[in-house]
Amino acid sequence: MSQANPPLPGDPQVTASPAVDPPRTIDQGELEIACVDLICQLESLIAAAKESGREEHMDGAAATAKKMLTRLLDFSDRFFQGEEADQTREEISKALHRSATYQEILNSRSWGSAIKRKFLGSEDSEEIKSTYEELGLALIRACATVLYHAIVLVGFDSPLGKQIDQSTVVFVRELKESW
Repeated sequence: MSQANPPLPGDPQVTASPAVDPPRTIDQGELEIACVDLICQLESLIAAAKESGREEHMDGAAATAKKMLTRLLDFSDRFFQGEEADQTREEISKALHRSATYQEILNSRSWGSAIKRKFLGSEDSEEIKSTYEELGLALIRACATVLYHAIVLVGFDSPLGKQIDQSTVVFVRELKESW
């Protein structure tokens, strides 16, 4: 019904379904800048982790992952809705769970094993190694999912979409190699 003809008392009312998202209005320029900024922030976090050395990186992996996932979640909340939002949040949630699990395992190791590792070059337990690898894979999936949906919004065939796609491939490879 138009605003000129409001419903009369007794007429059936048509209400919008609360499950339906409102139409998306995204400023394309803002989206493009946010995509580039997101990739730069993620790359910066990985570069800082690589500079710290392998042991320090493994000790701080949960914190690094949380920082990355926070940026992914902020981007997702800002630009995605519906199924794309659900998919990105699910992958981010899985990675956050892996991060918490990894941190719990690190916190539960004995002081003796931490000292041996730090000063004598002792190896981490298989549980720590496998949980660390699982965290890395979950983080890669979360990043790839968010960046894929960003490319969809920007447009696969647009120059920026192609650039983000190439940057995503490079970033995911770097993340996999450094993790």
